[in-house]
Amino acid sequence: MLLVDSMASKYGMLPTEVISNATTQDVQIHFNVEAYRDDERQRSSGKPVDLNKQYTQEELQDIWQKSRSQ
Repeated sequence: MLLVDSMASKYGMLPTEVISNATTQDVQIHFNVEAYRDDERQRSSGKPVDLNKQYTQEELQDIWQKSRSQ
């Protein structure tokens, strides 16, 4: 619901208009742009950003194993 509200506010629509008109691609784009902007805000605030929270433990282990095999 927060995503629908965010999209409605940003694009000047009612939430029901977003629900009836937005495609899954619209939702994905909006979600990713907002996540990117949040990361940018964190970086510009001078606070350290923990990039590890973007990956699961298994993904990090796979990346590490691939880097060792090269």
